[in-house]
Amino acid sequence: MKIISSLVMALVLSGFAASPRAENVCELRTRAVGALEAQFKERVSGRGLASNGGRMVELFVSKSGSWTILSTDAQGRSCLVAEGQYWQGITQVGGEGV
Repeated sequence: MKIISSLVMALVLSGFAASPRAENVCELRTRAVGALEAQFKERVSGRGLASNGGRMVELFVSKSGSWTILSTDAQGRSCLVAEGQYWQGITQVGGEGV
C-alpha cells in the first residue's frame, strides 16, 4: 500500500527537495512528474487552475489505482498536496445541470 512516507522518500530520492515540514514536498514540475511516472507509473489524468493564487492543480493516476495531486506555481515549482490508493474514475452522463 502506497503511503505518504513512501511517496516522500521516493520523491526525495529522485530529487524532490523537502522543506522542514515533511508534508510540504516540492520540486520543479518536470522532476516531480518524472518521479511519479518512474516510481508509481502515474500519468496526468486531469488539471485545472485554482481560483486562489493561480496555481495549476493536477491529478495523476496509475492503472493500479494509486493517485497523487500536485499543485504547481507560476515558476514551475510543484508541491505534493495529497496521495492515496484505489482511485476510481467516474464518467458523468451529461444532462440538465451537469
